[in-house]
Amino acid sequence: MSRLLYRMGRWSAAHGKLVLIGWIVVLVLLAGLSRIVGGHVTDQFELPGAESQAAADLLEERFPAVGRSSATVVMAADDLRAHSEQVSALAAGLREVPGVVAVGDPWRGVAPSGEVLQFPVNFSKQAEQIDAGTWDLVVAEVEAVRGPTLQVELGGQVASQVAQTGPGGTSEFIGVAVAVVVLILVFGSLLAMGLTLLTALLGVGISLSAILLVAAAINVPTTAEILALMLGIAVGIDYALFIMSRHRENLVAGMDVEESIGRSLATAGGAVVFAGSTVVIAMLGLIVVGAPSITTMAFAVAFAVIVAVAVAVTLLPALLGMAGRRLAAPTLPGLRNRRPVTGGTNLGTRWTTWVARRPWLSFGMAVLAMLVLAVPLLDLETAFPSAASAPEEATHRRAHDLIADGFGPGFNGPLLMVVDHAGLTPDEATEAVADIRSSVGGDPNVGFVVPGASSPAGDTTLVQAIPLTGPADAATKDLLERMRVEILPDVESTYGIEVYVAGPTALDIDLTKQLNDRLPWVMVVVIGLIFVVLMLAFRSLLVPLKAAVGILLSIGAALGIVVAVFQWGWGASVLGVDGTIAIISFLPVMSFAILFGLSMDYEVFILSRVREEWLRTGDARESVIKGVGATARVITAAAAIMTAVFGGFLLGDSPVIKMIGLALAVAVLLDATVIRLVLVPSTMVMFNRANWWLPRWLDRILPHVDIEGERILDELESPE
Repeated sequence: MSRLLYRMGRWSAAHGKLVLIGWIVVLVLLAGLSRIVGGHVTDQFELPGAESQAAADLLEERFPAVGRSSATVVMAADDLRAHSEQVSALAAGLREVPGVVAVGDPWRGVAPSGEVLQFPVNFSKQAEQIDAGTWDLVVAEVEAVRGPTLQVELGGQVASQVAQTGPGGTSEFIGVAVAVVVLILVFGSLLAMGLTLLTALLGVGISLSAILLVAAAINVPTTAEILALMLGIAVGIDYALFIMSRHRENLVAGMDVEESIGRSLATAGGAVVFAGSTVVIAMLGLIVVGAPSITTMAFAVAFAVIVAVAVAVTLLPALLGMAGRRLAAPTLPGLRNRRPVTGGTNLGTRWTTWVARRPWLSFGMAVLAMLVLAVPLLDLETAFPSAASAPEEATHRRAHDLIADGFGPGFNGPLLMVVDHAGLTPDEATEAVADIRSSVGGDPNVGFVVPGASSPAGDTTLVQAIPLTGPADAATKDLLERMRVEILPDVESTYGIEVYVAGPTALDIDLTKQLNDRLPWVMVVVIGLIFVVLMLAFRSLLVPLKAAVGILLSIGAALGIVVAVFQWGWGASVLGVDGTIAIISFLPVMSFAILFGLSMDYEVFILSRVREEWLRTGDARESVIKGVGATARVITAAAAIMTAVFGGFLLGDSPVIKMIGLALAVAVLLDATVIRLVLVPSTMVMFNRANWWLPRWLDRILPHVDIEGERILDELESPE
């Protein structure tokens, strides 16, 4: 690998313009195609094999006139009857909107107080496929009747989909702006900063364009696009930073530009490829979850990382070759005396020396701090996001609150029973449905049961159970379990029918349960695979074991902080979050995979330098001091950039995006500081030579992986 990267670096440097033009053509083609034939990301999740998914499939098959998605119109006034003309005009106007297939009777959904009513608007397309023109017409009809004494809001699936900001807001640009400042401080050169940033942004553009093309054929979750954006920017900048730093060290040492680029690719470039591979491996471990939407998220993030690696080892060398020796030293006033450090004592070595002299104290303090931060994780509650977690100014949030106040919280999460009574006579079907209503209605957490429509063929009936509690409430989950395990099976066996419990609430609960159940398996697969990869790379059993423990500590501490902020409400108002909300269901499993992969970046870059010193000197303690000291400045800068990129998303509007941003930002910060600069050096000093122990029989059968290009460097530096 290192020999291939060496040749690739030299070739790219010699053919810089050709490589640059090639990548620009790829970007333009993908961006153009994504605008012409690309699809849309969606919030629609699927879970094959789950009862709620089977019910949804049956519902779509037997109720084609219901439509593919819906919005809910909510109207509120002190006296709705006084606004009957506006209510009727709105319903009539919505029926004329192209793409609307049905509008419910507003007066059938009036709250007992008479101050709130709701009715559905069904569309012919899925929520993410509804064009802006159609939605603008719906909004225009609402605006035409809204007034000082009549509140009108839009809720439901379509309104929530439209409200998704996704990529394109200002939050990511704030993170990039901070990254620009850090890069300038690290390099002291606008040119070095610009080349590093250019490669990252070009890679992100390619990744997002490709994701939208894929979305034309399959469902791609909105979160997949957001995570690809987050990770694409973060790792794209970091990978370019590592290669750029090694190249500038070589230039300062007097090396020829093309040779420097080749050696930088063979060494730091090899570490980039290896680190990117660990992220991809970790993401692909999410396939174990068995949910297509989670798998799609994993592939989207993995693809973004692969593109970032490809750009870093091809386009960046081309740009470095075009820049020549202008990158050798800082050029900005005030930073010109800060040349790249190639050896000697620096802040990193002084800090590591302090830790090495007090390994047990450093180890104990680091572990204690991480465990304390992880304590809130014991109170973790997960659920899928609902309108209740949206900003208060959002129309779908106001619609949600009006429904909860006027009808009760359960109306925001009804449990839809799809009764398949094919084979029964009409009288028998009527009796069976009546028995279902009676049995389910007797549950203490059911407010009432609403009879629904029958399919055109008369073989299926819809029945809604309205809980007394909201969709994310634990009592609603318990009710769903009782309906499926205790209540409905008796009715099914009595009449020989099938009853499926469906609806968004049931699907969210099913997916949450599967994510929680599969998390241990994901952890086993990801940790196992990366343990093997690290063992191959560093010829050690202790190194991958300590890496796994350290990463688990940083992930646990980060999720503990997320629970404290969002679930307990500690400091939530500072982040612009109203009240407390449950942790998004896929955050634990997704953050585990992402952070396990990302933390390997720092592990690889630090330990490859430590191992290089160990192989050269055989001194375990000094190899730790020199290896960590040599990489501390770059690792700190890389972590600051990645933390800034993730932290920038805290300034967005969506609490879900804030939650993801906080988890990733805190985990990276803790991993790059407490774990990499305290726990890793202290444990390596404690274990001394045992760090690099590997049974001889295992060493013989394992293939050798040359991350930092030691072999090719020996060949290049050896006399002819």
